[in-house]
Amino acid sequence: MALKTGGSESVSAELNFIGKGTVVKGNVITESSIRVDGRIKGSVSCKNTLTVGENGEIDGDVEAANAIVGGKIKGKVIVTEKLVLEAKSSLRGELK
Repeated sequence: MALKTGGSESVSAELNFIGKGTVVKGNVITESSIRVDGRIKGSVSCKNTLTVGENGEIDGDVEAANAIVGGKIKGKVIVTEKLVLEAKSSLRGELK
């Protein structure tokens, strides 16, 4: 599911969702923001904001401009601007 907020910005203002109970096997690449409440088994590349909800899990490398992590990430994480680790978050891997 993607929501578009409109406007002609250089970075897309769409928001993509991986819902609870959903498992994605493979790499995810997005120009816009993404929220993960399900599970991704593969790498994630996000040009905007990656949000991993409390029930969200990523098993793979992550690259994002901004990241808010409330769930679990296992892999190398590269964030170029701002990283927020919430109280119940779990990060196992390399952080750059």
